[in-house]
Amino acid sequence: MSYLEMALKAGREMDEEASSTDPGGTKVATKATKATKVPLVPEMPEGVRLLAWNPKPAPVLLTTASVVVNVDQFIADTLAQLDRALHSKQGSAAYRKVRELVDRLEQCGVVVKIAGIGSA
Repeated sequence: MSYLEMALKAGREMDEEASSTDPGGTKVATKATKATKVPLVPEMPEGVRLLAWNPKPAPVLLTTASVVVNVDQFIADTLAQLDRALHSKQGSAAYRKVRELVDRLEQCGVVVKIAGIGSA
């Protein structure tokens, strides 16, 4: 069984467990929110403007064949990485990293615009 198949199976099992524990889903969602201790909409790094906030339910399959199980934590970590990349002095390498991080956020339902990049 491939890593992707195992991750998707784990996600389905978590969904089934959540449904059997709490058919309405509200207690499980509350428990997960309290456990992550991540604000619903994290503070954007300087120079980043939030255009859309629609986090997708876990697991999220990224185009790089990654599966995100804790979407809130992934978003917070990616925003922190984006902040570091924006303030890096590595030129074009930093720009590529910024684009990759923005893409990863978009795949999780968070659309941001970097000040000074793009036309919108």
